[in-house]
Amino acid sequence: WVFREESFVPHEVCDDPARLLDPEAHVVIITRDHRTIPADILLQLAPTDAAFARDFDTVIDIVDHSDPARLDASRARYKSWVDAGLRPELKKAV
Repeated sequence: WVFREESFVPHEVCDDPARLLDPEAHVVIITRDHRTIPADILLQLAPTDAAFARDFDTVIDIVDHSDPARLDASRARYKSWVDAGLRPELKKAV
């Protein structure tokens, strides 16, 4: 099986900035709320708090509508971000 080279997105999993193999990596996957490298965009796949999110120019928070508890958690997170002075924008998936 061969995959087109231009389809691959170089990435790295790293929770320790001292162990980052490629300091120029455009996609860094972290599993804890701490800044591994300077970044403009946070695509969060797990909930994080406003204190961590405010360090990024853009935060993409995926809202799970399939489960009422997760939807309620997303709504609570949105409210906490507004209460912290952040200005979240809602964008509906197409």
